[in-house]
Formats: sequence, structure tokens, C-alpha cells
Amino acid sequence: MRNLAEINFDINEMTNRVAFGIPLKDSEGNPFPEDLLQSYLDSAIAWAEQTLNIVIMPREELEEHDYFLTDYTNWGFIRLWKKPIIEVESLEMWYGEQKMFDIPKDWLKIDKLSGQISLFPTSGSAGGMIITASGGLVTPLLTGNIGYAPKLWRVRYKAGLEAPDPNEPHVYRQNHIHPNLIECIYKKAAIGVMGVYGDLIIGPGIANQSISLDGISQSVGTTQSAMFGGASARIDQLQKDIDSYIPALRSYYDGINMTVI
Repeated sequence: MRNLAEINFDINEMTNRVAFGIPLKDSEGNPFPEDLLQSYLDSAIAWAEQTLNIVIMPREELEEHDYFLTDYTNWGFIRLWKKPIIEVESLEMWYGEQKMFDIPKDWLKIDKLSGQISLFPTSGSAGGMIITASGGLVTPLLTGNIGYAPKLWRVRYKAGLEAPDPNEPHVYRQNHIHPNLIECIYKKAAIGVMGVYGDLIIGPGIANQSISLDGISQSVGTTQSAMFGGASARIDQLQKDIDSYIPALRSYYDGINMTVI
């Protein structure tokens, strides 16, 4: 497995980017706990993965895919369940519990962003596999008589996004994480943080506060009410920013998924 340019989401970077100048402290001056901030950040990453139908933080995957004759005879097409693909470690052909073949890695043609694999053999035959002119792969067990076989393919791979190469920080390749996705995740996390902050400005549900001591008085008024928190305006703006990012991010990372029945 090659070394990856790792993605690093950081709570300090998040607060500096989207909550700069806002004192994230309770009424007694205690800073927000790091685990509170981290929980909102983790939830925002999970939300982005589910919304965009992608894997962000790299992880190992092992999948079993069914064999279909029409896919097999058209360059061994396989669509993996997780995307983008970082690297395919192995692709094996199994018949029941007996392994038939290890597919050579140099046969694999990978579309990382869409999660698609095709087989493009580099020799006339290999390991008992006969290659036809149309790109079909024929084995003694798989002839034109078998149209379907369950769990014949076993794929081990790593899915997720990568950070740009530190030597080329402004060059974004197919499965790199882009700055607008990072900003979207940070702003999603900040919505939860700002909700807590808004309640702590002068206390949950309190719109105004007055203090009087020895003839000196001070009044503090906020936009907080029983229906709105003290940071509601900031939260609304963060949500509008996120909503503006989603169409472009979904178009790039998820594309158009079409199924013909």
C-alpha cells in the first residue's frame, strides 16, 4: 500500500475559520470542551459522506460481488459500493469457497471517482483465462452457459479522499478533497457549536438581563427568545452557505447515477 497524503480535520482550524472572534466559553469563562467540538466535527464529516454518497476518511473495504455474464463479457465491469477508490489491493475470482484466480493488478482499469473497475488484459491468456477479441474473459468454469453466479468476485480496496500532494498543494486530482468541501464540513460543525454558544450568551431562553449595584445598573439585550437562540442569525447564514455548496459538490463527487430497467 502506497503512502497517502492524509486528510487532517482539526477543531482549532475549524474555530479559526468559521468562529473567529467569537468567545467559545461558558458564563464562567470556561472554554468549550474539546470533545464537544470534536463530536460536532465528526458528525459533520459523517453528514457530508451521507449527503454526497462518498467516503471521506480513508478506510479498508472487502466486498463480494455477483457475476453477471453481460458485465463479464464487457471488460469485466464491476461497480464497487464505496467511492472514491484510492487503491485496489486485490481482485479475486471465487467459485463457492474455492479461489479460482487472482486477477493481475496491471489488468485493472480504475475510475476512482465513480468507483468503477474494468478488466483490460495485457496478454493473450493468463492462468487458464482465455481472452476474447471483445474483451470477454473465458475460464473452464465460466462459459456462455452461466449467466449469473453469486459472490464470485472478491475485492479488497481502500476508499476515501486524499489531500493534495504537499509538493503540489494547489493541484487537485480526481479523488482529492477540495477546499470547498472542507469549508462545508467546518460550517456544518459550526452550526452545532454556535447553537450551544447562543444559549450561553446570557442563559437559555433569556432575551434581556439587567444588573444593578450601588446605584449603577447595566442592561444586556440579545436577539434570543423562547423560539430563537442568541446565534440564530449566524446559524442561518452558515446553513445558507452550506446549501449553496451542496449542488456543486454533489455534481463533482457523486455525479449522475442512472439505472436502466
